[in-house]
Amino acid sequence: MKSLKENIQNQYQYQKLHQYQHQGRNKHQHQNQHQNQHNENLIVAHISEMFALELGFSTREANLIGKAAEYHDVGKAHICPSIIMKPSALTPDEFEIMKMHTKFGAQMLANIRGELGVVARTVAEFHHEDCQATGYWKVPTSQLPSFLPLVSIVDTYVALRNRRPYKPSWPLEQTLEYLHTQSNVRFCPKLVERFIRFIHLINTKSNLIHTTNKNPLQDELFCGKIVLS
Repeated sequence: MKSLKENIQNQYQYQKLHQYQHQGRNKHQHQNQHQNQHNENLIVAHISEMFALELGFSTREANLIGKAAEYHDVGKAHICPSIIMKPSALTPDEFEIMKMHTKFGAQMLANIRGELGVVARTVAEFHHEDCQATGYWKVPTSQLPSFLPLVSIVDTYVALRNRRPYKPSWPLEQTLEYLHTQSNVRFCPKLVERFIRFIHLINTKSNLIHTTNKNPLQDELFCGKIVLS
């Protein structure tokens, strides 16, 4: 049986080939976007695993959550690059298309068996849900597995800290302040408090100053290696 990575890579490569052939996009631009997304996914996976350990999940559980988190956005392979890379706000119709990356992701992971398959599909489909049931599919996180909100807050943090076509990278303090405003809006207050404390902890241990680094997300990845060593 093919591994999770082999299944995803085959589907991703097929979809990208289809996009190149039918949309006439610049191949170099797509390769850069794919590499950036891959790097970001690795960071989401790594921080999710670390945060899971901080929250009391076992090493095996945390490793499983981290592996699943790496593929949380795999469904974006089925979204038109002109939407993903749009330098301005999405229209309502474009947003409805973007939302579908969660469903596509769950479908792409359908053949993955065992615990990893269950966790990966759940993360892919529901990582945009929140505690007030105002997310993509209006499912309150109280009805979802306990690992889902932790991946969701990590994904939000990494997305804000990373540059996007429509926004620059946010400084650390601005990012944490935003997460604080989302307490009891998107995330439960205790989760936000634990996550902010966790981020301060790994920054302190790494002695890295995020707001002066040209690529701040690499700080988190480096921090994780220090914490886990």
